[in-house]
Amino acid sequence: MDNVLKVLFDGECPLCKREINWLKTRKQVLPVDYIDISLPSFSAEQYGFTQALVMAEMTAVLNEKKLIGMEVFRELYSRVGLGWLLWITNFTPFKQVADFGYSIFARNRLRLTGRCDTKC
Repeated sequence: MDNVLKVLFDGECPLCKREINWLKTRKQVLPVDYIDISLPSFSAEQYGFTQALVMAEMTAVLNEKKLIGMEVFRELYSRVGLGWLLWITNFTPFKQVADFGYSIFARNRLRLTGRCDTKC
């Protein structure tokens, strides 16, 4: 096990790109690789996901375990020394509220960033 968190993010999403660029400036407590899913060479299947899923929600892989949604942010933020920002989202009912709020954002991400086509 290499213990590297492989974060799959949409480099064409202005919000996603801004957050990832900011997180990259943080000192890593534990290793993180950032993988841009918008690159033509990207293959979601290589990480055990579908392209539709990686476009729908934040995804990551840690030691062959798949992380989706807020799970990714909790792990990622802890690896860059910012776990304290999300610690409360580990506890009910805050976890449920955070997970639900993120799912609403993720469903509307393309629309919110002006990248919506007829499928939105």
